[in-house]
Formats: sequence, C-alpha cells, structure tokens
Amino acid sequence: APQSLRQDPDKPRARKDDDAPEASNPKKSMKKMVVIEQNGSFQLKNFICDHCFGAFRSSYHLKRHILIHTGEKPFECDMCDMRFIQKYHLERHKRVHSGEKPYQCERCMQSFSRTDRLLRHKRMCQGCQTKTPPDSQLLL
Repeated sequence: APQSLRQDPDKPRARKDDDAPEASNPKKSMKKMVVIEQNGSFQLKNFICDHCFGAFRSSYHLKRHILIHTGEKPFECDMCDMRFIQKYHLERHKRVHSGEKPYQCERCMQSFSRTDRLLRHKRMCQGCQTKTPPDSQLLL
C-alpha cells in the first residue's frame, strides 16, 4: 500500500470503533464477560448482573437472578400466601400442602418431599452406612 495516501505514516491507524461515541464511555464499549473453568473445560458467561456482578450463561438466567435484587416474586401459592421467584420453587412448595413425598431412601425407606432433604438424610442414615439389598426387610 502506498505510504503517500496516509497523512501521517508513523501514526497508528485508528480502528473503526475508536471514532464511535461509545469509545468515550468505557461502560458501553467494554463487553463484560467471565470465563469459568470447571473440570478442565471452559464456560463463557457473558450475562453479568449490574447489582452484584454475578455471571450467567443466558439472558434468561440473568433475568431470573435479578428478581433476587428487585424482590419481585411472581409465582404465588394458591393454598397460602407464599410467593416465589422461580416456578420450580412454587412446585416444590406445593408438596407441603399435598403431603407428597416422592423421594425415598433406598436403605431405610423413609420418604422426603425434597431431594436436598433426602441427600441430607442419606449422610446421617445408619441404614445407609451398610449396603443392604433393596428387597430385604429391616428387623426392628
């Protein structure tokens, strides 16, 4: 390329972005993103919460998270006055009213309404310390 076309050949070329009005506002020109390394693989999370700088993989997950900061709870229980941020939490809560306990310890047969309660139980269950066949009867 002939040097004579450029006004000052020693001056670095301006990138197209440098002349844009956003260049003077670093908040708009910088794309926020976080790369998370998990088990040797990398995951790009470029949806960042302006309140707490939490990083999310999709706009859906970010919007759902922002409800924590706004206090909005769009999912309401029709049996009581409890409200929830996520539909899943409402569905899980409804088991309180129905008495449904779909998660069962395979060693002592105790049932639970939530998976986290079953997992907590399994860490302490004496029946879970030794493996017993699922069809065996517990002698009391």
